[in-house]
Amino acid sequence: MSRVFITGINIISSLGLNLEENWQNLIKGKSGVQIIHRFDPQETQTKIAAQLPEQFDEFARNFIKKRHFSQMTRITRAGYVCAKELINQSQVNTDELDLTRCSVIMGIVNSGYNSTEPVDEKNRIIKAMSNALPAWISMEYHFQGPSYSVGCACSSSAFAICQGYDLIKYGKADLVIVGGADSIINQ
Repeated sequence: MSRVFITGINIISSLGLNLEENWQNLIKGKSGVQIIHRFDPQETQTKIAAQLPEQFDEFARNFIKKRHFSQMTRITRAGYVCAKELINQSQVNTDELDLTRCSVIMGIVNSGYNSTEPVDEKNRIIKAMSNALPAWISMEYHFQGPSYSVGCACSSSAFAICQGYDLIKYGKADLVIVGGADSIINQ
């Protein structure tokens, strides 16, 4: 059995666009819940939500190729940017790894594809598929190990972490990117 180490961690949430920003806002007691601004909430039962910061899309464009941006939902973009940042933070040189032993496991409850979006036949399937996030990360780094999503409601990300731990612990992988992304606000 192999030892397992965490070499990078990141978060994007309503409290910030990186781990440090989230942490500082948490210890200040700041709430990420606010009046919904992504769409007109007049026809909804609730008018508040914990939304990504308004500057998220502009921030994400720094990490995502222009031609890929429209092929991703906001949820996929958030998870993708988060993963890229944690890989940079970990200082892992992917050129030195056996890419067949590098995996991505993400907890995803839904893809974030909004059926009220204008019909985009060219990108509909890639945006709607529940394994979009691990697929994009695997393609970015040319990982060839298992790449998949797990869906277990609120525990999806925790389950993904446990599966990643097992892959390394039992010698099935050398590197596993784990985590999750979800949102009920898909406008």
